[in-house]
Amino acid sequence: MSPIRRLSGLCVILSVAIWVGPSAGTARSDGCGGDKAKLRPGTQVLAKAPGLVLKDGDRSSTIPAYPRVFVVEAVEGDRARVFHWASKGTLPLAEVVAMDRAVAYFDGRIREHPKEPYARLGRAVARQAQRDLVGAVADCDEAIRLDPGMAYAYSRRAACRPPEDSAQSLADLEQALRIKANDAVLLADRAGLHAERGELDQSERYAEESIRADPNCPTGYFARAALRASRQEFDRAIEDLDRVLKLDPTAGDAYVLRGRCRFETKDLARALADFDEAIRRDPKNADAYFGRASYYNQAGDLAKAARNCDEAIRIEPRHAQAFGLRGNIRFRQGNRAQALADSSRALELNPTDQASRSTRAAALFHDGRFKEAMAEYDTLLQAERRDTEALCGRAVCHEKLGHMKEAMIDADDALRIDPRCRSALLVRFDLYAQQGDYDQALADVDRALEINPRDGVMYFNRGERHCRRNEPEKRRADFQSAARLGIKEPQLYLPHAQFLLRNGKLDAALAEANDVVAALPEQAQCYAFRGFIYLQRYQYPNAQADFDSAIARGGELPGPILVYTYAWRSLVRMRQKDLDGALEDFKASLARDPRCWDAVQGRGEWDEMKQEFREALADYDEVVRQGAPEPGYSNACIRRARIRATCPDDSVRDGKLAVESATEAVRRTKPERPDYLLNLAAAQAEAGDFDAANRTAEKARSTIKPGDRSERFFETLSEQLQHHEPLRSGLPIDH
Repeated sequence: MSPIRRLSGLCVILSVAIWVGPSAGTARSDGCGGDKAKLRPGTQVLAKAPGLVLKDGDRSSTIPAYPRVFVVEAVEGDRARVFHWASKGTLPLAEVVAMDRAVAYFDGRIREHPKEPYARLGRAVARQAQRDLVGAVADCDEAIRLDPGMAYAYSRRAACRPPEDSAQSLADLEQALRIKANDAVLLADRAGLHAERGELDQSERYAEESIRADPNCPTGYFARAALRASRQEFDRAIEDLDRVLKLDPTAGDAYVLRGRCRFETKDLARALADFDEAIRRDPKNADAYFGRASYYNQAGDLAKAARNCDEAIRIEPRHAQAFGLRGNIRFRQGNRAQALADSSRALELNPTDQASRSTRAAALFHDGRFKEAMAEYDTLLQAERRDTEALCGRAVCHEKLGHMKEAMIDADDALRIDPRCRSALLVRFDLYAQQGDYDQALADVDRALEINPRDGVMYFNRGERHCRRNEPEKRRADFQSAARLGIKEPQLYLPHAQFLLRNGKLDAALAEANDVVAALPEQAQCYAFRGFIYLQRYQYPNAQADFDSAIARGGELPGPILVYTYAWRSLVRMRQKDLDGALEDFKASLARDPRCWDAVQGRGEWDEMKQEFREALADYDEVVRQGAPEPGYSNACIRRARIRATCPDDSVRDGKLAVESATEAVRRTKPERPDYLLNLAAAQAEAGDFDAANRTAEKARSTIKPGDRSERFFETLSEQLQHHEPLRSGLPIDH
């Protein structure tokens, strides 16, 4: 039921002297005696009025002690000062009945007077407040059967019917207006119903008639305000709502609607004040909580926005808008499963909710359910073929499913509709890049930056493409521009450099890492990554300087990266003969994660330096058992192969196991490393296969570059092989 039709109940005059709004039941008592401590200002209560003359058409009758709804202004002694739309006064607390007892009250009344239509209508209103719309309609049916001339029974039945029965609701209101031809409340109800049916001209006509029929009745102004708001005439709507609240300061829905109008006109502070006031007066107004959620969502306070959605849904479990907004919030918070559940529920309640369908499509996409996401985008495009965001969403679904041609068609269509569509330019940029057409990809980024020169994401994307085109100066400039414009997440900048590192291109990886550090000089993760590259290049002083910088900014490092940074620095310190410092770093790393394979491997090297070969082997075996990622796995294999091939302790050496371990390390490493090949040759010599050892050593020699540290290793090993003797002198720790 719309706020228009809820508010109209305020002006139901004496023909049924009760109004139960959505907040009915906020006051509780243990019986008709009331509970003074629980009657607070603003509380809506059901009270027994001393006796009312009820008028309906040409008839009149007196119903003694018929209940009415009042709003408590204050509790003074044993009396409650109350406000009603038609009167003010005080009532004895003994006459106050909390709204949660309204249905029970009318049940008793009906048992005593089964043919009294007013009791049926009273229970219908109470049931409506409890969301028992089926029961409310049944009570209205019975009231009409008992008294076919009861106009407000028809209007109440119209308000309780589901939206799909709007034609029957309209027939009910027409009948009510035949009985009470110029009733302002009924005219406003009809205006609200026409608005729900999308018949805005008819809605305007009946709203104006309601105001003419009774200029002091707030519902006509409310109906007109809602219509004006739907036409985005927000200032004029606010004027009408000011009039409503002057006539009835307790009208919570008027505060909500005025808050929404102010929200749309960017008068955010006063919008929030209206939502807060609506909640103060009516703590069970779900729409007020939804309005406040919209405010906090706009302000970027997603946690508060979500909490207000929670409250709206708790009060009104079928509040489609609250489910839709909460789904969108959950999606942005990264809670994809909850976003999917909420947006799906919103669509169950309102299948035309395009925003929730868009959220659902995005959640399905991020869950890897590309075909289902595409179906949602298809539905969005059936409703609006020029929806560029839906076209872009469907394009990325096509891309994930390998339908590159269809993806490009959707992106092109979006750009034909809106040549400035950023999402379409991003999609097409990615498609061109995947096809290797970097010129076209860069052309789309350049076009996006012409549209918005302060788009940090586009600078980043262009810089990333310059990485792949090996254009370091342009890459450096774009990365710095992206960082200045707020794109500061290291994980965005590092993947290509990590790719280069994994493929053994240390010089290129270092050049990119230098650019990332220059763009993000405060980001600890960038120093940690560059330090690791220096470690691989045996540039230990540079590596330690970067690891020191990363650890000094340790609060910014994700936990696992901090663990490995300590482990890497321990290796650097050990290779610079700072064994005490290395031991401290091992302990720091393993205290944070006892399974950190880099620290375990480093401890193995430390044991090797101390000539504790069995302990070293145990650590290298543990790294292999953990299945450490490359290059850690291969490095552990080659180190344990070296110990088993060259250890001075006869009981530790095992040529067969050494060959197996070294062969695995060589197999896993591409291109082949000369130091790994030389360790394999040493293992083959220990196993007694000197022919194989000589062949492997010669193969290693062909891969050694001038100045490579493996030259000394080759010379030492070759001298032993010439005499058919295995190596026993040990190997440099950094091989």
